[in-house]
Order: sequence, then structure tokens, then C-alpha cells
Amino acid sequence: LRVAAVGRVKLSNQRIIENAQDCDDHWTDDAVSGIFPINPGGIGAFNVWCDFDRADGPWTVFQKRFDGSVNFYVNYANYENGIGAPGGEYWLGLKYIHRLTELGDIQLRTDLCIGAQCTTLRHSDFSVSNAADGYRLSVSGPDVAGGTTKSGGLGTLGTGGKGLVYHSGNRFSAKDRDQDSHSSNCAVQYTGGWWYNGCHYVNLNGDYSQNGGVNGMSIDGTTFSVDGTNNRVGIGTDSPAALLDVSGTNEIIRITDTQTSVVEEIIG
Repeated sequence: LRVAAVGRVKLSNQRIIENAQDCDDHWTDDAVSGIFPINPGGIGAFNVWCDFDRADGPWTVFQKRFDGSVNFYVNYANYENGIGAPGGEYWLGLKYIHRLTELGDIQLRTDLCIGAQCTTLRHSDFSVSNAADGYRLSVSGPDVAGGTTKSGGLGTLGTGGKGLVYHSGNRFSAKDRDQDSHSSNCAVQYTGGWWYNGCHYVNLNGDYSQNGGVNGMSIDGTTFSVDGTNNRVGIGTDSPAALLDVSGTNEIIRITDTQTSVVEEIIG
């Protein structure tokens, strides 16, 4: 998952920019994807994975999954502060994703890969509210079918159901913080942490070891065996980056600058 800010700024050569707002501020013609510090809002820096490999980037990645090495069935505080590290599987942290989406009009890009086939889903108008509001999700898209645009080779995946838009308006839930609309705790029932409604059409933080099983990662209510997914978000008014943008063969959430592109990475 990636996000991006409007207004791409290109530097003459790759260097670390003090108080960069997102990955777009680190972008150059010869930039190499990797770990960079950003400081959206100027209230404290943190490290993210910057994806400079996509033509519609750069993107800031806020979620990345590819081998199941990191446990995502964790408490609310972990989801708030971050899981794993940017160099491997990770979740940036709700409080940092919120700061990124405060930068402007954010778009979301998601990439999913099953074997050699990959699909990208893109949503516009992506935001996450503050802690007091339970990190509530708001997302919409340029078309009616799940609020997404889609490209890639996985058929109707991500467009046949309600998709991520079903989760819009919901607060984030984890196994120790039930904020969904269901009578039971969806995070416990589906072994993850997400903006569950009652319960989900998208569950990208589900149990990686149960891909293809009822508690595994899924989208549109269908579970499947996933070799990799990526998520990115970006700020911009053009095409949004998708909920499924796979870096290699993993699940990743990124942020990218989308003045010229789609998102689920933050273009930085």
C-alpha cells in the first residue's frame, strides 16, 4: 500500500532530504528504492520504504507482506505504532499513515500477485482519521464497481464485490480493540487487524500462513493463496495508486505522489 503527495519535485541526484514530507521529496532520476526518513507535518521523523521503481511513482509504502515472516495477528497498539521494519514485511503504523493522509488529496494503490500473475487496484480519496476517532477509514474511487480501477491478469479479482469501499467509514479493529459493526470481534474471527465492517470484503492483514483458508488474506470475500501483495497510497488528483501493487511478489502498502499517477503508495 502506497500514498503520495501532489507536486512532484525532482532532485539532481539522490540524497537524504531533511524533513522530507514523503518519498517524493527523495526522488531523483537515479533514485534507488529503499529506506528513507520522512517527516510529514514536521512533528517527528520516521523511516519508510520508498518505491522508485514504478512509472507512476515514486510511492511511499505503508504495508508490505511477502513471506509470512512477520506476525500480523497483534494488538491494537502494534497496529498503531507499527509492525516489522521497512526493509522486510511491515505495517507502517496507523498514527503515521494518518499523518501521511493529512498531506493532501491521497490516492491508494494495491498490488497483488499470485504466481507470475499480478493485479493492481487503485482507489481515490483515501484517508485515515486520528487516534481519537479510532483511525477511521475513508476511501472512494473513480468508478462504481467497488470504487476501484484495475489492471493486470487476475480476472475479476477486486472488482466482483464491494471491495475496500465496503470498509469506508469504519474504525480500525484489532484482537484487543473491537470497533467493528459486527456482534463479535471480526479481528479475532479472521485473525488480523483491519477496518472491519461486519466483517470484511478485504482482509489483507489476515493470517499469511492460512492463505487459501478462512482466516487468510482475502479480497471481495474470497480467500486465496497469495504469493505477494503491496499497498501504496499517494496524494494527487489524477489516477489513484492501487490497493494491489506488488513489489516483486509481496504485499506492500506504499505512499506516492500522484499528480501524475495512481496510488496505494505514497508518491514521495
